[in-house]
This record gives sequence, C-alpha cells and structure tokens, in this order.
Amino acid sequence: MKPINNFWLKSLVRTALFLALFTLCACNYYVSSVPITNSRKSTVNHQVLGTWKSFDQDTLRYAMKVDSLDPKRYLLNFLILDDDQLDLDVYYNYVVHHSKVGHTDYLNARILEGENKNSYYIFSYKIHGDSLTVSTIDLDEVTFEQEFESSKKFKKYIENNPQQFKQLFSPVFKFERSIEQKK
Repeated sequence: MKPINNFWLKSLVRTALFLALFTLCACNYYVSSVPITNSRKSTVNHQVLGTWKSFDQDTLRYAMKVDSLDPKRYLLNFLILDDDQLDLDVYYNYVVHHSKVGHTDYLNARILEGENKNSYYIFSYKIHGDSLTVSTIDLDEVTFEQEFESSKKFKKYIENNPQQFKQLFSPVFKFERSIEQKK
C-alpha cells in the first residue's frame, strides 16, 4: 500500500477547512435585503480604517483591511488564511456603510460577488483602543421578521426592540490593529 501523498492530504484538509469556513462565514449569518439605514445618511468612522488581524491562539487566522471608499462608505477586504499562513483560503470584498441606532454601531456589509451580492450582512462592532470586536447575528437565533420592506422599517424595529435585537448578536471576531497602523 502506497503512503498518502502529502500534497493530496494537505489539499483535502484545505478543502474541508474551506467548506467549514464557508459555512461559518457565509451561510449561517443573517442577511437582509435592506440595510439598517441608507448609506446617504452614513459617515465613515475613521477609527475603523486600517489593517486588522485576528488570531486563533498564536496563529494568524483572519485579516481585514478597511479603507474609505468615499465620505460615506468603506471598502472592506476580509481574508481567511490557511493553517500554514501561506495561502488564502477565502477572500471577500464588501462595500460597507455605518449605521448608529441608539448607542450601538452597526455595519451594513454588501458583498461584491456571490449569491448575496444584493443583500446586506449586518454586524455590530465596538472599538476599544487598538481592539475591534465584530459581532454577528446567527441565522438560527433570529426571532424577528426576517425580511424588512425598507430600511426605515428595519431601523424602527431596532428602535422599538433595542434589547431584543442586541441579544441576537454574538461576538465572532476579535481583531487587533496591525502594528504598522498603531500611532
């Protein structure tokens, strides 16, 4: 019996990891047909701009670069690295705008390619110094009407149910600002 070729084993592991991460990163999060607010009323939060890294133990797993696309929107590049940190497993590009409802900051992220390119992933976020925590809504936890007819109705729902809506979010990514970006 021949020993398993390391290349094929590595390829199999990468494929399995990709499928698991694709399910985690794309399929299980709540996606809305409308953003919380229209981007015309948005402004760029300059604290979010820059390069961010997220580690699993001591291994770099995720990286994110956030640039200002215009005065109201961001361009967000999200990368998922393989175990060796040598190759990209997944690479997503989003156009994002900020919404603030009450005291909570949200990101309305429209992916540029794929089946959800006309929809919005809704994230909440908090920045503390050089740390950024991004939280998502797990689709299995959604207890509200899943489709809103307009941003106005979506925002009104959040304003009328602030605690219920906040409780749907779970922190998924904890990022640190890249050393090159620190002042």
